[in-house]
Amino acid sequence: MSRKVLLFWIVALMGMALSACRGPAPAPSTQQAEATFVSATATPPAQATPAPAASPSPAPTPTPPFTLPGVGTPLPETLAPISPANAEQLTLIARWGKGMAGKAAWTPDGHYVAVPSGLGVYFYDAQTFQEARYLPVVSWGDYADASATEELAMGTPIPAKAEVAFADANVTLVAFSPDGRWMAVGFADGIGKVRLVALESGQPVAVVDMPSPTSLAFSPDSRFLAVGAKGVVAVWDVSQEDFSAGAWYAWLEGANQDNSEPIGDLAFSPDGRWLAAATESGKRGYLWRFEAGKHSPAQTFEEADGSGGAYSVAFSPDSTKVFFGGQGGQLRGWNLADDKAWPMQDTGGQDVTALAFSPQGTLWLGRFPGDVVVWDLDAQQAVATWQDDPGLRKVVRLAPSPDGSLLVVQKEGSLLEIWDAAAGKPLGSIQAHWGPVLDATDYAPEASLLALAVQNTVILVNATTGEEVQRLTNSAYDVEDVALSPDGQWLAVSSEDGALKVWSLSEGKVRHVLKQSSAQPYFTNVAVVAFSPTGQYVASVGYQDNTIALWDPTTGQQVRTLHNAPEGSQFLTFGPAGDYLLALSNEESLARVWEVATDKIVAEFSFSPEASEGLMPVVLTPLAARFSPDGQRLVVIGAGLPPLVAFTMESGDMLWFGEAVGSSLAFSPDGQLLVGGENAVVMDGMSGEALSLLSTAPIAGAYFSADGTRLYLIGSDGVVRVWGVSPET
Repeated sequence: MSRKVLLFWIVALMGMALSACRGPAPAPSTQQAEATFVSATATPPAQATPAPAASPSPAPTPTPPFTLPGVGTPLPETLAPISPANAEQLTLIARWGKGMAGKAAWTPDGHYVAVPSGLGVYFYDAQTFQEARYLPVVSWGDYADASATEELAMGTPIPAKAEVAFADANVTLVAFSPDGRWMAVGFADGIGKVRLVALESGQPVAVVDMPSPTSLAFSPDSRFLAVGAKGVVAVWDVSQEDFSAGAWYAWLEGANQDNSEPIGDLAFSPDGRWLAAATESGKRGYLWRFEAGKHSPAQTFEEADGSGGAYSVAFSPDSTKVFFGGQGGQLRGWNLADDKAWPMQDTGGQDVTALAFSPQGTLWLGRFPGDVVVWDLDAQQAVATWQDDPGLRKVVRLAPSPDGSLLVVQKEGSLLEIWDAAAGKPLGSIQAHWGPVLDATDYAPEASLLALAVQNTVILVNATTGEEVQRLTNSAYDVEDVALSPDGQWLAVSSEDGALKVWSLSEGKVRHVLKQSSAQPYFTNVAVVAFSPTGQYVASVGYQDNTIALWDPTTGQQVRTLHNAPEGSQFLTFGPAGDYLLALSNEESLARVWEVATDKIVAEFSFSPEASEGLMPVVLTPLAARFSPDGQRLVVIGAGLPPLVAFTMESGDMLWFGEAVGSSLAFSPDGQLLVGGENAVVMDGMSGEALSLLSTAPIAGAYFSADGTRLYLIGSDGVVRVWGVSPET
């Protein structure tokens, strides 16, 4: 007989009281930068440093930033099992992955491609594609009064309930002055700063405040640095030697028409007389005259007025023309010599998300869904179309080398390729950056294998050494969910095209392609998947299918069907013995549990206001759930009040509630610890008491090793962080 568990008004009152105890949230900043032509004093650095001598390129010497075990180094064998008694002594013991890649840039000599990430700036040799230099952000001093960064805390026990700000030093932008002297880096929202770094030494020399910088560009004479942000384009004069007295040179008028519009692309003309910008949304493009005493807007192109808007911008090598790539394949041009528009050109209906001219005058268009077009402006047609990646990934960056012989093609999902610009063929790729990691991860304890999804690709990582084992491109569509068999022999992947693919990892190929409801159109078939603890079944459920299918992974045959799944089920998990299966729906705010052998619904947990039967409702949107290892408890996590609730399976009574918010959830093997939420809150698995907080960066997945000595946190930022407790502590 099924039972329905109601969350009574007392839970709401307790949750409200707990929320009130936290105190009021900090008031959001209402300060907005002026968008007219004014001077503004820059924030001086803590210590002004004399400008170093110019350098043509970074020294190709690897820079070991930390003493933590890196990829390829086995983890320490002598670790204590993690328990409530030592959870406050959890220490970061390894970090794998280089973080999500920001927009890449060439060094002025054309020898290296620099990639910004949450961990710093990586330099890759353009011929070998290997890392040649690494400048970690930890060497750049304070971070706008942010709390201690992850790097500063490495190797140090984390105090109880302490916050370690992993993401506060996230570098998303990099640009180089043409003279090779400076590197500019932009920090993400957690910092809101632009820092000037001496390229030769790698040391910071100046910093200015800029809320949420989104683009950078140096002038051809290396004097000015233009910074784009939300509704702002500002220019910094970096030619002065006394940076302690540094000042903004100008705030450019016109870009403030919508302060929510981040500037996604920014470029100076080769002669330095013009500056152009385009918004990330593709709605607007801007052009300014940038001559001595003149910094006035010349043109604004908007989607609303039919002029096409702009995602991207590029000047011709002779500085006579500028082009804006817009929505629906529109290419808008402007003749700078006579101040007249070119006729709008239609490049084929696909958004032009990146533009670049070679020094020789070749125009490349980067488009969604991921191809690169060589465009003839006079003939108004494509000369060639390049496509190497089958995924539906937007091209976010086209960057020709200084001599025009190579072209960096960067797409969503941290995919960077270097192409032969003349032949239109990829020469190699930089694949060391994972991210953004989707909420599609898993862990195979018997095989010590981690799986994480990035766009349409699944990356498999050895959970002992951190080495990338396999990289599987599943389809042209983004991954929805992944599931590893416990022995690591099989991988089930659902994607946005509705198909479920079962991979044989030993063969590295798809063994079965399964669909629950072939009559359904795209985006409505298989949504989520889960392996049973024995590996006997892989379960799947679709967005618009009220049945759960159980498949034999070896044959691809459907062997069982469970009926009456909640509408819009988006999470599946088996009980520890494999005899029960839970489906969770945030549409219906419902969790339902079946006995697998009989298709009998044995428990139902409702979190909707309608289920309160007139009592004060608890607003909870469930996102994930886990059974305790003994099968006696069920913990549900999501967003709401309260966001995390534990129940007893025997009676359905609520045991406790917590405040971890998100979709990641993991029990330790003995059930004594629970880790949950975007911030990896470590809790007592029996009482829900919070013991420590390990991250302020979003966590896509959390898993304990089979022996309970290691905790793996897979970050959305593309970094896997491994935590443990030294036996000495």
